[in-house]
Amino acid sequence: MLVLNLGDGMSASPEQDEERADRLLREALDSDPSRQMAHAVRGQLRRLQNRVPEARIELEAAITLDPNYAWAHQQLGWTLMHLGEPSGAIAQAETTIRLSPRDPSMFGPYALLGWAHVLSNHVDQSIEWLVKARGENPRIWYVHYALAGALGLKGDIEGAKASLADLQKTTPEINSIAASFVYAPFLAYPSYRALIDKTINEGLRRVGFPES
Repeated sequence: MLVLNLGDGMSASPEQDEERADRLLREALDSDPSRQMAHAVRGQLRRLQNRVPEARIELEAAITLDPNYAWAHQQLGWTLMHLGEPSGAIAQAETTIRLSPRDPSMFGPYALLGWAHVLSNHVDQSIEWLVKARGENPRIWYVHYALAGALGLKGDIEGAKASLADLQKTTPEINSIAASFVYAPFLAYPSYRALIDKTINEGLRRVGFPES
């Protein structure tokens, strides 16, 4: 839960929660290195820490221990996007949905598909999945952020502005492109940031979202 809250921007004390999560995961894996969930959660934490190659190793370890672990596939998809591989992210998201089609947290793979498609310049597919993700959970800031960018790329200015209004309701701290990287430093991993700047952030610029 500590790591999930860090990833969704819902932690009230990020530094303390990160340290505590790292300690608990270390203790869990020292006790039993075959805990696939601990490897997967540490994989997500390493990604949030911008230690992305380590994240991939942890998540692949989790999947080796349990090839049907849907959440680990989802987290590997986000990690592959950080590494500049959105097509691999799409494949992992599709695997997640196939393995767990009735998951109550389906917004996760939907959001992953939305981000991966927009970073691949598949704008229409991106919008379709991001709208589904928003319907599943309207409180997640990065869904509104990416949807606004995708709609901006498509030329739907009013729709993009409406998504930005939703973003301001959930996360008023993100009031510019630069602020997104401050709020979520993991977006700044070089290969990931390059893709975001060319797609999502370009769409936001087209609708007048401030650069800084």
